[in-house]
Amino acid sequence: MRESQKIQQAKACLLILKSNANDIFCKHKLTILENAIKQAEYTFAQLTALDAQWRKERRESNKALSTLTKRSLYYSELLKMELPHLDVIRSLEPPTNLAEEEYFADSIIEVIANNPDLYFAQEGLDELLVLESAFDKEQEEADSIKEVYHQFVQEKNKQLTNLEKHINDTKRFTRRSFGRTSRQYQSIKNAMFTRKSTTPKTEPTPTENTTPTTNDQGE
Repeated sequence: MRESQKIQQAKACLLILKSNANDIFCKHKLTILENAIKQAEYTFAQLTALDAQWRKERRESNKALSTLTKRSLYYSELLKMELPHLDVIRSLEPPTNLAEEEYFADSIIEVIANNPDLYFAQEGLDELLVLESAFDKEQEEADSIKEVYHQFVQEKNKQLTNLEKHINDTKRFTRRSFGRTSRQYQSIKNAMFTRKSTTPKTEPTPTENTTPTTNDQGE
């Protein structure tokens, strides 16, 4: 069941509790379930915001890396002319993905740093190190957000487990009090919520280009 469906099911359970407010169980469970729903909704909202923030940082990080790669390619051509005999220069190929772009830039910077007598060494090193620093900063910010995101995912999973318990308790109360075929029980059973959408939910994970979320808790 989707997280949003689980919240809707919990809210349906809340209506059952409110409509039987004089019952001892309902009095006890009402505030508990209300708080559990609020906490879950807050966490889901935070996850959505963090996901958007992480994607923004990744775009900026990728842009910074693209600039660094472009300039590294420029200096690689100069190195080929000045140091064609070096194995590292002869073996370097234009990068085709993010990991290769990072490796390519690091290699060019290292070669220039190890050959300070080159006519472009100082200027090239200064430029590339500034660009590398800008990329590292953006990447660190993205990684920091990703770490916070994972912490909220763990909290979300705990809250879903907690919410599931309260839903099951309320379903059990409703079934015993009104019966399986009652309008009350039918309004909160799982099928009422899972049948509303047939489109499977896919959630990205925070890899290099997509964000982490985990699968919803099962019923």
